[in-house]
Amino acid sequence: MSPSDFGTFIKDARARLGLSLREFCRLADLDPGNWSKVERGIFPPPKSRQCVADIATVLMIEKGSDEWNRLFELAAVGHIPAGLLAEPKVGERISVFFRMNSDFVSNAKMPIMASRISMNAIKASAPRRKTKKK
Repeated sequence: MSPSDFGTFIKDARARLGLSLREFCRLADLDPGNWSKVERGIFPPPKSRQCVADIATVLMIEKGSDEWNRLFELAAVGHIPAGLLAEPKVGERISVFFRMNSDFVSNAKMPIMASRISMNAIKASAPRRKTKKK
């Protein structure tokens, strides 16, 4: 999973509906120039849950569906530093983390959650010192 997966997900969903970038942006009230950069992974996904929900509505993604959950998961992952996602302990647990915490991860709490994940990943990947038994 990488930060650019959000853009790929949106682009594929648009294509299934036959929506051009400009038409999608018109319907979602987004700037096409900036949104193109989101789809290419240059800009991060929106932080606002409401914005992501509006995008899901335009893409006809049913609230609560697996596709809905995946969209929000990818939006959240887009704000975690790529280096952390490369860590095996983070990458393999990130999906479960966001699904279990989706009600609590608001746009205001996203940076806090990302920093907690970062600190836990650093602690988990740090070599442990062996202690001598007395």
